[in-house]
Amino acid sequence: MYLKNIESYFGLISIFVSFWIFFILNKSLTFVIPKAVLKTDKEKWKWKNIMISLIHSVVAGLWAVICFFLFPEMAEDLINSYSTLAHMLVSFSVGLAVIVLMNIVLFIRICSTDFSNKRKSDTKSSESREYKISKEEMMNSTSSNTFFANTQNFHLD
Repeated sequence: MYLKNIESYFGLISIFVSFWIFFILNKSLTFVIPKAVLKTDKEKWKWKNIMISLIHSVVAGLWAVICFFLFPEMAEDLINSYSTLAHMLVSFSVGLAVIVLMNIVLFIRICSTDFSNKRKSDTKSSESREYKISKEEMMNSTSSNTFFANTQNFHLD
């Protein structure tokens, strides 16, 4: 049999399993999002990531306490002591890191075009709100201090 030492694969297995647990959790949280968060996609995404991180921190915290309870020698020497359960805890956290990184990359990739289009429309609307002033009006200004104080949002023609 190829898997003679199954313990050496616990890390990879727990990364794979935790990745799929958090992936399914991420998809299932879509159905329980509060109405107050449903305003924008960014708020939904942010809420789901915060909830996933909260769930992970509770599970990982309890898991770490269990590791120290079952293997008290880890409290004395974290460098030289080893337990498979603690190794799986680290791998579990790596699985979360992979899914969060994937979420960030996909969210930025999907929304970057929306944000850039929004920025373009925002600058066009802000330009139309700004006043334009001619060079003659600038020269006829009584004092330069008054001119600069009143023309912060003006464009020269």
